[in-house]
Amino acid sequence: MMGEESTYDRVLIQLEGTEKTVKKLRKHLRTYLLETTSISDMEPLERAKANLNLAYLSAALFYMLLRTHGLDTSEHPVMQELQRIKERFELLSRLAGQEDRRSLVVDNEATGRILAATLTELPEKEKRKLRRTVKRKR
Repeated sequence: MMGEESTYDRVLIQLEGTEKTVKKLRKHLRTYLLETTSISDMEPLERAKANLNLAYLSAALFYMLLRTHGLDTSEHPVMQELQRIKERFELLSRLAGQEDRRSLVVDNEATGRILAATLTELPEKEKRKLRRTVKRKR
């Protein structure tokens, strides 16, 4: 009786793990399928994310196949592949964050010259004041 319970517990744990994996797969597949454009029309970061989602789906499905056949996956190369994909997702997230942080750099001196030349109705005194203000902000 005791052996049956431990087998039952092991199977239950494996089923719970499989359920978690299926939920992750659904999330990645949903992300991929909701894309309205083809991969070739995507921006580079979006394309990388779509390709990583496909790689994850493939590796995770293969992992699940191995598990359903009762094979030990702890030392299988698929685990290394899943880890590699995870690391690439983290790298992609960092790259996307860096791209978001990029900001427009304004050349104050050039801006002052353009404004002074464009605003011809300003008296010369006001133009000089504008140039001084721009130089101070550098």
